Amino acid sequence: MIRPESAPVYDQIDLKLGIKSSLPSVKPTLALLFLMWREMGRPSELEYATAQGNAIVLRTDIEEALYQRLQEFSDGVTLEQFRDKVNSNLMLKAQLEALLVAFELVWKVAKIRFSDGRPNSAERTGGSRFPKKVWFTLNMDLLDTVCGNDTDYIKVFFSWLGFDLNADNEKESNIIRFLTIISESAYYKLVNNEADVVFNLESVYKAVLSHTDAVDISGDKEAKGSLRILKSALAENLISNISVHNNAVTAIDADALRHYADRVAVFHQLEPKVYLTTPATEPAIDFDALRREWMDKDNQEFILSCLDFMKTHGLFTDKSLETLQDKEQCAVLFRHNSLNGILLCVNPDQPDDEQRKDANGNARYYSEKYTIAENEYFVSSEWRPDREDARKPLIDWIFALMQEIKFSTGYQSAFPRNRILFGAPGAGKSFTLNREKDVLLADGGEYERVTFHPDYSYANFVGTYKPVPCKDSDGKDAITYSYVPGPFMRTYVKALQNSRTDDPKPFLLIIEEINRANVAAVFGDVFQLLDRGDDEVSEYPIRASEDIKKYLANELGGNPDNYAEIRIPDNMFIWATMNSADQGVFPMDTAFKRRWGFTYLGIDDSEAGIVGKKVILGQGNYRRCVEWNALRKAINNELLSYKVNEDKLMGPYFISKKNMPEGEMIDPAVFARIFKNKVIMYLFDDAAKQKRLTLFAGCEDKNKNLYSQICSEFDAKGVYIFCDNISSQFIDNVPEDDGE
Repeated sequence: MIRPESAPVYDQIDLKLGIKSSLPSVKPTLALLFLMWREMGRPSELEYATAQGNAIVLRTDIEEALYQRLQEFSDGVTLEQFRDKVNSNLMLKAQLEALLVAFELVWKVAKIRFSDGRPNSAERTGGSRFPKKVWFTLNMDLLDTVCGNDTDYIKVFFSWLGFDLNADNEKESNIIRFLTIISESAYYKLVNNEADVVFNLESVYKAVLSHTDAVDISGDKEAKGSLRILKSALAENLISNISVHNNAVTAIDADALRHYADRVAVFHQLEPKVYLTTPATEPAIDFDALRREWMDKDNQEFILSCLDFMKTHGLFTDKSLETLQDKEQCAVLFRHNSLNGILLCVNPDQPDDEQRKDANGNARYYSEKYTIAENEYFVSSEWRPDREDARKPLIDWIFALMQEIKFSTGYQSAFPRNRILFGAPGAGKSFTLNREKDVLLADGGEYERVTFHPDYSYANFVGTYKPVPCKDSDGKDAITYSYVPGPFMRTYVKALQNSRTDDPKPFLLIIEEINRANVAAVFGDVFQLLDRGDDEVSEYPIRASEDIKKYLANELGGNPDNYAEIRIPDNMFIWATMNSADQGVFPMDTAFKRRWGFTYLGIDDSEAGIVGKKVILGQGNYRRCVEWNALRKAINNELLSYKVNEDKLMGPYFISKKNMPEGEMIDPAVFARIFKNKVIMYLFDDAAKQKRLTLFAGCEDKNKNLYSQICSEFDAKGVYIFCDNISSQFIDNVPEDDGE
């Protein structure tokens, strides 16, 4: 029985993200490629052009086949007209590199090269064009399947070539949908604040769906490579579901795009993780090989290699530095019998020779100084290269430091490790967390803040393999897959790095709007780590994936197997905010909730900061001096009379504190703008949606269900847009200047 051969390993793809060649007309280029392939009998490869001076023209037999096909739809086009049209197509006019990026990177329909084996850049300078050959991919078969034997599809492609054929719009839409689908795995690069941003269409979809503003794909520098192709495709409406104007991308239909983006996300999850170049993540350290390498070095190279390794992997702590400088410890631990330790801190007030030589003038330290943090050290020159026991103990000690993982540091804090602050919007949840964050980190430590949203995932939160830009062996821009940590893993690593020191510090992860994402999906198995024991360390560890094990070994040292289990250390804190009354939030199950300490912020708990803040509202007889806090409470009381839940009331900082002046009076123009955009909108669309007629009783009847008209009346009437229960509380608050 004959078995299949082992699957081949294909050459790495040259992504060409940085070339400057452009393809301004994508539709006719793709149309000619497909029509040539189909009319020439669906070959696996095709040499389609011949040289004509410095130019190339379509091969005669291909030209004749396409012209005969066109006659089925239009007999008014002469052969000469047809020839002029196709020979001006970018298949024959564009530089090879632009075609390469479009065909190979964006749509993956064909590989294209020069027929005579010239380098890909041969057309980059000068006006000469050379014959080319294409090797077609399965995407052509898929496109062929979409079109079938329906001549209306062929008609669309001829219309894309520039012939007026009144093509079927529905057929054209189907082709565009297919081309969009096969472009989903393509990557693009733009520059933002001097940093490269490598993205795909899924990234664009997420940004479009997550923000009210359009998404800018122009970047800070000239577009190159595949980004040029993408911009051409968008300009020609060749990408479904989104549109572009002045490099600003928006959704054509937000609901349709959301469902499509979800399908794209699942597709990417199922894609094999293929390295396009050498992975950026460094391999795990081979300690045996490293030990052999160090043993073969001479004295100075040996000790410097040891120190360099410790510096690279963050192993210099107060404790390790003390050990390396202490004569007795070095003698016991490393059999280093010297007058001093391995390191000697340089005293700038003493001559170097006096420090590094003994009383007899014999050098005990190398003259070159070694810098660690802000200090300089002399390095011991007293090693025995001919004796293994003169080096092995030091190597063992260093490797032990690499593999030491401390989850319990003994760090003490009155703050809970896992906590969620909840309450009405504007109750001061974020403000409180910020204030208490400063207290927690007063003596050192770090924090990171993240905001959850409906599209937030485990990959975003914990980490996953993603494409990242790199340089290939030739120094060219390329893409590699590397493990990219999320905020949880970044904070986790920092906490573990710190746990190795003698001075543990807190590391805080702040999650805003935690219930706006599906927390069960976002946390995944990390959910189990939230169950902390009496020592504030995760009581039940989880198994780390291979990706995470390799990442941790790279960041913390040691072998991946050292990180088979994950626990949250006691110096890692996770704090969050939530508002259960907001629209579009996800429910939390009881098992998740019981792993957190919940703190409720009352509706008036933080009002001290806004008491006395006043603003002049309304015009003419409606003009009143209104205290914002009093107005807020009056509105809240009215909402309570409608049996609105407390967590839908407005907290003191529903209008941000940053919009409150230091003095007593608030700028009326600023307040009016914010009040209309935040307060009225919130009441109109959410808290009082079913009670608009009652709440906005001061407005004309015809305007009570019209947000724009309520805002317009607010400019004139101020608090008198509201019902009498609210407005009557300010009837006597006529500004003093109105009485003059």
